[in-house]
Amino acid sequence: SGEGEGGEASGAGLGDSAAAGPEIPDGYDAEVFLQLPEDLQGEILAEHRRAQAASAEPAAGGAPGSDMSEEVLNALPAELREEILAEQRELQRRAAQAAAPADPANAADMDNASFLATLAPELRREVLALQNDAFLASLPPAMQEEARVQRERVYGGGDLMG
Repeated sequence: SGEGEGGEASGAGLGDSAAAGPEIPDGYDAEVFLQLPEDLQGEILAEHRRAQAASAEPAAGGAPGSDMSEEVLNALPAELREEILAEQRELQRRAAQAAAPADPANAADMDNASFLATLAPELRREVLALQNDAFLASLPPAMQEEARVQRERVYGGGDLMG
């Protein structure tokens, strides 16, 4: 098969994702993610990998998210050690929750305009530029105009198919 001979195996699964289809980060709808421009997909994947690496690093040290070494932590009385670890786990859980994408299960409670308002400005511009006319018709006139401006910028004013 020889696919790994080109140095792709060193990409920690990135070379594999090209053969098995594009990588979709956890919590993202594949259909929507694949409609995003490649550079935006790359930014999202890079941020997702950074978040995964950051959450994996504490396991190698002592208390997750702290500067306390495993040696110092183990020298503490069991009750205090468990209290510190529980506090660190809670902090890590909150940080992961804050960094996680919105829960798609709650998407039905949010209209399109509200959803777009939650996006970072650059992502919002890209999403607006990619939407079909039916989606845009569900938006307030100001957002429809913003979408037309973004389409003009990205596609030279032509309407997207769909």
